[in-house]
Amino acid sequence: MTAGLSETLWLIFRRRWSRGRSEARPARSFKKASYPMPHKLRSLKSSGRKVYAQNDEDGTIEAIFQDIPPRSRHFVEFGIGPHWQDPDYIHGIEGNCVFLHKQGWSGVFMDSDQHPEKYSINQEFITPFNINALLRKYKVPQDVDVISIDVDGQDFWIWMALDFHPSLIVIEYNSNFSKIYQSVTIPFDPLFRWDGTKYHGASLGALIKLAADKDYKLVHANGVNAFFIRTDLLANPQDFNDEDILVFVDRHPPDHWQRPWVKI
Repeated sequence: MTAGLSETLWLIFRRRWSRGRSEARPARSFKKASYPMPHKLRSLKSSGRKVYAQNDEDGTIEAIFQDIPPRSRHFVEFGIGPHWQDPDYIHGIEGNCVFLHKQGWSGVFMDSDQHPEKYSINQEFITPFNINALLRKYKVPQDVDVISIDVDGQDFWIWMALDFHPSLIVIEYNSNFSKIYQSVTIPFDPLFRWDGTKYHGASLGALIKLAADKDYKLVHANGVNAFFIRTDLLANPQDFNDEDILVFVDRHPPDHWQRPWVKI
């Protein structure tokens, strides 16, 4: 896909999205739910602990909600399934919110692949065009606590389109970029499928810029996922320096096609 075509698709999406918000459904406020007061969050550098997540996200999420009390105990996670080396589900499924579900939280799992019924994963192909409609379809409350985004590609654009404002956003980032000022994402392309190369997703720098626009603050990264807290819930944002949080990991084969990146 060329950068020009990507820009054209993005303009079409913006028009449809804006028109859909005003015409396709009754008027509805998407203002962030009120919260009594911000809370001080501990350093998350040593918080990681793996239970059901792909890496150590379970411990980080647990630490966050020990310091910032959950509002609804509700989550949404899309991009979930078994470990890539465990196609027979010998060890069940991996996900950032599976541990929360085991602890009694309510929520919605979605994935583009079909999974055994016992895991309650709704088969949906998530794009920037349909993300808000899907959350309404599954009756996700406005005060949802966690939304976890992992689609191996259009993560940046999906978060940009998101109308909901959870307490915590967990989103996969491309850790092949070693500097915060490297602010890029793959082009807008709802049909994008990752081919296993370095060409996927968005740099942490790009997500930081999008987060600032949506009133979120980066509080942790582990080389795979980044964790963003709503700024009105965080009493000590000065304790979380973006450059100190950045984790660079050189992984995946290079993109031999040298496809374009979009600068943010």
